[in-house]
Amino acid sequence: MYNTEHYIKNLRTLFDAQPRPSMLPGWLWLPPEQRERRLRELLQPLANTSR
Repeated sequence: MYNTEHYIKNLRTLFDAQPRPSMLPGWLWLPPEQRERRLRELLQPLANTSR
């Protein structure tokens, strides 16, 4: 089994290998309530088709 420190170190390495945050969608940096509204807008079509 991995110890926790090793696991966290691996996670950090993976995270550092990701593209810079500027490549992530802008709504990730919005305040929580705006982010929630944006997520709802994005998920609305999915909710409609799953019924």
